[in-house]
Amino acid sequence: MLKGYRTDPSDDVLEYLSGQLAGDWFQVGNLLRIDNEKLRAIDREYQDSGQKALVMLKTWRNRLPLYEDGTSILASVLKVSGLLNVSEKVKEMRGTESAVNALTAQVKQMDTSISSGSTPSLQQPGQIHGTNQDEPSMYPDF
Repeated sequence: MLKGYRTDPSDDVLEYLSGQLAGDWFQVGNLLRIDNEKLRAIDREYQDSGQKALVMLKTWRNRLPLYEDGTSILASVLKVSGLLNVSEKVKEMRGTESAVNALTAQVKQMDTSISSGSTPSLQQPGQIHGTNQDEPSMYPDF
């Protein structure tokens, strides 16, 4: 099994969800296959339902294997729980995170280019890294 620090879904997504779950956190925990003993321990330890939900979600995320798509699993469980709007919001937040992560990677690449003396440039959306798509292609358009 792969080991490492899991960030999917992000802390921002889990914090958002903890505020949305309210009284449904225990049911969602069951659907995420967290055993009842652990859920009851969370229930005893924390007073606020939002805090209970956040601890439950982080417990689940930390136990999830790295090869699993945490956001998709979570969105499916929320949908099954009748929280369709929340499920859709989780998917939207993931899309935003992906765009931010891609931009962050480009900025890091620019920093590396600058420190090595190269002239950095941001890629246009859809542009393949390392190609100049303004030059005519030797392949015909189909």
